Order: sequence, then C-alpha cells, then structure tokens
Amino acid sequence: MMRKLSSNWDNEAYVSLHLVQELLREIDLPPKKIYSHWIPEYKVKVPSLNSQGGLSYKRKAVDFLVEDISRNIKFLIEIKTAKTRINDVARFQLEKYLCHSHIRYGILIDPFLLEIYEYRQNKMMFRSKYHIESLSKLKPTADFIRSFLESIKMRTIAVHASKGGVGKTTLVVNLAYELARLGYRILVIDLDDQANASLSLGVNRADELDKAESAEEFEKILDSFEDRKEVGEFIRNYVREDFEKKDHIYPSRFNPILNIDNGKGKIDVIPSSYKTNDSIISSFVGNRFRRLNNAIQKSA
Repeated sequence: MMRKLSSNWDNEAYVSLHLVQELLREIDLPPKKIYSHWIPEYKVKVPSLNSQGGLSYKRKAVDFLVEDISRNIKFLIEIKTAKTRINDVARFQLEKYLCHSHIRYGILIDPFLLEIYEYRQNKMMFRSKYHIESLSKLKPTADFIRSFLESIKMRTIAVHASKGGVGKTTLVVNLAYELARLGYRILVIDLDDQANASLSLGVNRADELDKAESAEEFEKILDSFEDRKEVGEFIRNYVREDFEKKDHIYPSRFNPILNIDNGKGKIDVIPSSYKTNDSIISSFVGNRFRRLNNAIQKSA
C-alpha cells in the first residue's frame, strides 16, 4: 500500500532538500569538500531538431552531478516528485543526459523509489532499485546507495618520481601482475616516453625488436607505432563523439598465464612509445591530469 504524503512532496525543490541532499550527506558526500562535491543544475548539451529540420544543441539541466572523488566516481541525479513519479519519460530523459554528458551512472529518485542506471556500449542499462519505506529514516536508503558505490568504485594508483632508475616500472609491472593474479582487472597507463612498462607487459612488440637483425628492420617496427592510438591519443580523443576506448587499450602478454590461474584477473595497457613526450601531453587544452581522469572515467 502506497504511503500518503503531504503536498510538500509534490514540489521538486522540497524533494531535493529533504530527501536527496539528506541522503548525500548521510552517505558522507557533502556538497563541497576535497573528496566530494555537487553541481546543482548541471548543464548538458543535448541535440534536438530545430524547426527547419536541422540539428541544434540545447543546454538541459540535470538536477545534480555528484563527484565522489574518494571512489573516483561521478553520477547524475534526476529528481521526480510524489506527483510526477519515475516513469519511462524520466528514464528516456536520463538516458539522453548520460549519453551526452559522457557520465556512466545515473540515479532516478522520487519519494517512493530509487533506480540506478549505467550507460555503457551506447545504451542505458538498469542496475538496481530500492523502495523507500520511510522518509524520516533514511539510513537504509543511504546504505543501499553506499553499497552500490562501493561495488563500482575504481582505485587509481599513481607511481611517479622525477628521478630515473628508482624502480617505478618494476613496481608498476609487479603490482599489476599480483593484483591481477588475485582476480582484479587492471589497467596500466604508461605515461613515460621510454615505454618500459609497455615493453615489459608485452604491448610494444619487445620480442620483435629484440630479434631485429638490422637497423632497417628495427626502424620498420618503430614506424608501425606511428598510427597506433596510445596514451596521447587517449587523452586527446576522449571528448570526440567517435571515441572508442578499445582502440587505445591492448591486452598484456601475461593474460594467458593469469587465465590459467583464475580466469578472472587480467591486465590491459594504454601504452606509450617514443611518441609520448612532455611537449605533446602539455599541449592539450585544459588541465592534462583532469583530462586523463575524465578519459578514464569515460572508459571505465
């Protein structure tokens, strides 16, 4: 039997203040902290047909973009009321927002129901839902959201030192292998133009380079990297409509061994080569570290 609610819950601003914002605080995601922030009325450019039949873009406002930096997760929240409720129109609207914002997860919420969706492979897929039993006791609803965020969180480990010869590559390769051996899926992003991690993980044709019998043969192998999509292209291309993460990601030669061990863990690599250098990476418009993080988010 559906609960009877006061007319206040027919107002979207009221639902936002007394349900959504309270839930976010309950799961320790405050509006403006170093590990969390909200963007209310987040604008997304959505294409539509104009009166002449041509394509134009309009900025539509999603109720919230929430960034959970501690878990490396972004998600949209679209709010409905006790009167409007979640329906297929709201789901279609959320799908457009996820598609054109390049954000993977979205939440639809009204005073009775919460639905979580994931946008992947050019379509929105239902993940889970929760029936809100009480608006005065939000902890069970908050626990549901927290559990979901924990299940999809992505950990980023950066290994960096300006000095050479201190074991960065050795640490990355061994850490990746041991984590994959435990069953985790690992993505190694090589930002070093020496590309030793890419070589060690078997995506830079190391065996062929070792077996090259002449300078000409060695040069021919190096030339084959010219058109390959690597970390530089990954950071540059993620904003394009035709961006395909799989074009930039290569499986490690260790994967057949890992599959024998457990069948779950694997290592993929976004490689570098002689093409990767500071002048190219630094030339990107905007903060390169944020661009890399956004590219990872889109590819997760």
